[in-house]
Amino acid sequence: MKRGKGITALLLLLTFSLIMPVVVQAAASAPTLELRSSYSNGQAKVVIYGRHLDDLYAYHLFLSHDPGKVQLKQAKTGISGFSVTPKTAKGKTEFAFTKVGPVNGLNGSTELAELTFEIVSPGMSHLVLDSAELVDSKLDKRTLKPVLSQLLIHFADLTGHWSEFTVYKAAASGFVSGYSDGTFQPERKVTRAEFTVMLAKALDLAPGQRTAFADDAGLPEWARGYIAAAADEGWISGYADGTFQPNRLMSREEMTVVAMRAAELPAITEAGTDFSDDETISDWARGFVAAAVKQGIVAGKDDGTFQPGSDSTRAQAVTVIRRLFEKVSIPN
Repeated sequence: MKRGKGITALLLLLTFSLIMPVVVQAAASAPTLELRSSYSNGQAKVVIYGRHLDDLYAYHLFLSHDPGKVQLKQAKTGISGFSVTPKTAKGKTEFAFTKVGPVNGLNGSTELAELTFEIVSPGMSHLVLDSAELVDSKLDKRTLKPVLSQLLIHFADLTGHWSEFTVYKAAASGFVSGYSDGTFQPERKVTRAEFTVMLAKALDLAPGQRTAFADDAGLPEWARGYIAAAADEGWISGYADGTFQPNRLMSREEMTVVAMRAAELPAITEAGTDFSDDETISDWARGFVAAAVKQGIVAGKDDGTFQPGSDSTRAQAVTVIRRLFEKVSIPN
């Protein structure tokens, strides 16, 4: 018997011997599956949800992952019934479940399984749900090939950092990533090019072509298209000499202005702030900073200052972008 068929056979045997067929009304929509993940203490928890279920009595899930990055520690379900100990080898995992006795199958939406992986190597990898076999109470089997992918992330230097939750959410959204050594480097200063790319990706801005900046030839290839698109949208600009200066560090006030323009949020005209260093905020930025504070997008330091000229960090940049999603309802 080929690998994988043994679990399915067991499910069918249990189903056949313990239940009588149950006739149910067909669902209006075909069943679908989705993945969600969360992270804690070096572990990734992945929950598999079923939607539009129609008399689901048993299932058999086929998943794949990078064994050099994560290892399965536990698989369970909160549904009453019988689950088969998961099989996992060479990055392939199978998990199966069946209800027991003459009871109806599941209908509607519910959590099907919860898989816990230990992160064995920092960085980013994917868990892929390659296919799923759904068996109803009449022993009819439906095979779904959803090819769903969930990003599994663990940055070696984020544990306990104030931005930990926000950075993981941003990485899962796809607009930031870590470095090849498995770190995120949250306190590293962010450049104009880096922030522009982060924000453009977060807003699903399609890359453009070349820019009109005098230093276009020196723009990094990975950033040029996004800088061009952002400039076309009008939320980032160059300097008086016509250059963009991609490697120049992004100040806190500049980051705030660019973010507010990208979200199409207006400045508060003739408005000051309550920061003790309000007079150091540039005139062109003060109204945007005041509006951003009011919206909850930026905040000051513990000492009551804003420090507008200070360089922004990667953690601060990600936090500002995430707050745009949360406070202004930008599609995410």
